[in-house]
Amino acid sequence: MGKYTAEDWYERLGGGTQADSIMDRIIHNSYMIPTTDKNLRKLYDSKKAKL
Repeated sequence: MGKYTAEDWYERLGGGTQADSIMDRIIHNSYMIPTTDKNLRKLYDSKKAKL
């Protein structure tokens, strides 16, 4: 699974007025959550293993 931009989703939704409406609701009613390359599960498991 790769990273998609808003333009990619617009095309995947078929373009046109309906895609405009859907993308408008998604983009303007959402939050951006920055992520990192760290895997918290692995970090937690390594700390748990030390105990």
